[in-house]
Amino acid sequence: MKYKVHTICAGLFVMLLSRGVWGDGGFFPVVETATAVESGDQRAILVYEDGIETVILQTAYTGAQADFAWVLPTPARARRADIKPAGSRVFDDLHWLTVPRGMTNGSTGLGCGVGCGGGASSAPGAVNVWDQFTVAGQDVVILSADASANLGGWLNENGYRVPANANEVLQSYVARNWCFVAIKLHAAQDHDSSGGGRRTELAPLQVSSPAEQPVFPLRISTLSSSPSNETSVLLYVIAAHRMATAAGAYRTREVNTRGWNGTDFRSFYAARYRQALGSPPGFAVEYVGRSDGTQPWSSELRSALPLRHPEGSYYVTRLRTSLLQGDMSEDVVFAPAAADTEFNASVGSVAVAVLDQARLKVSGIVFLGVLASTYARRRKGWWQRALLAAFLALLLL
Repeated sequence: MKYKVHTICAGLFVMLLSRGVWGDGGFFPVVETATAVESGDQRAILVYEDGIETVILQTAYTGAQADFAWVLPTPARARRADIKPAGSRVFDDLHWLTVPRGMTNGSTGLGCGVGCGGGASSAPGAVNVWDQFTVAGQDVVILSADASANLGGWLNENGYRVPANANEVLQSYVARNWCFVAIKLHAAQDHDSSGGGRRTELAPLQVSSPAEQPVFPLRISTLSSSPSNETSVLLYVIAAHRMATAAGAYRTREVNTRGWNGTDFRSFYAARYRQALGSPPGFAVEYVGRSDGTQPWSSELRSALPLRHPEGSYYVTRLRTSLLQGDMSEDVVFAPAAADTEFNASVGSVAVAVLDQARLKVSGIVFLGVLASTYARRRKGWWQRALLAAFLALLLL
C-alpha cells in the first residue's frame, strides 16, 4: 500500500509539473486562450538571401472572377521560372508560429540584375511585354515601361482598370527602373457565378527577382485602398538576420506586453499594439525567432518556404501595421537590425504565473513529505528528516 501511495503522489507531481514550461521572465502555462490578431488585409512573406528576394502573396477577391486583377512591382524583371505556386499552408504555419498569444491555465539564375534593361526593344514610352503565361489558374504578364501613362493605358486596355490618378504612383516605380507582374484570374477557372459577395482566396504565388535589399512595394496599395479606412498589413521577413525597416517613412518597435493581468487579452494587446505603432504609424514587431534546421520551425514549414540553403540559419521577423491611404507614402525597405535579438509578444499573466508556481510548490511538498515520512518510519534516520527540511526550504523560496 505504501508503494501505491508513492506512485499516486509521484504521478500527481509529474502532472502538475508538466502543465507549464519555464521561460524568460517566469512560469508560462502552455494552454492558449486568446491570440492577438487574425491575418491582415494584406499579407506577404519576404524571403531574402544571396541578393534574391522572393515575395509570397496570397490574394483574395469578392464577387465575380472578372473583377479580380492585381499588379506587383518588382525591383528587377522576373522570369517565367521565377513565378510559381507556393505552399498552400505556408501562411497558416507562419501565423501560428508567430502570432502573439495570451496564455492562461488551462532557383538559380533569377532575373536580369537590378533594373529591366536588355531583351525586347521598343520605342520610347512603349510598354514591354516580356512574357505571358498561366500559373495556378491565374494569367501572368511580365511588363516594363518607360512612362507611367503608357503603362496605365496598357493595364486599362487589358482589363486591370487602373484608377485615373495612378500615374504618380506608377511613375515612382518606372523612374527607378522597376518592372511589373500583372496577375488576373484565368477565365477558365471554376467559380461561383451567383455569389456577388462571396470572398475567394487564391493559391499563394511566389515571385523572385534580384534586389539590393528586401523591399515590400506598399505604395502601390494606395491605388486599391480606401482614404478613410485603415488597411492592415502583415509581413513575415525571412533572412539571415533579424530585420527592421531601413531609413524612411516607417520605423519598427516591439510590442510591450508586460503587465497583462490574465483577462481580455485582445483588448489589452490592441492597446499595446497601437502604442507600438506610434504616430505617424510604423511597424509593430510581434515576433523574431531563429531556426537552424531544427525547432521552432517544423520540417513542413521549412520545405514550403523557398529557401536557397534549406539547412541554413534563418530568422523570421513578424511585423504588422495599420495604415490609412495617406500613410502609404513609401515602399517598405528592410535592413538587418542592430542585433539579432529574439522576441515574442506572447505573454503569461502575472496572476496565473504566481498561482501555478504555488501549485508546483505545494505538489512538491506533498510528494516529498510522503516519501520522506515513509523512509523515516522504516529507517528512523536523522539525515532523512534533515534532507526533507532542506527540500522544503528550497521549495518555499
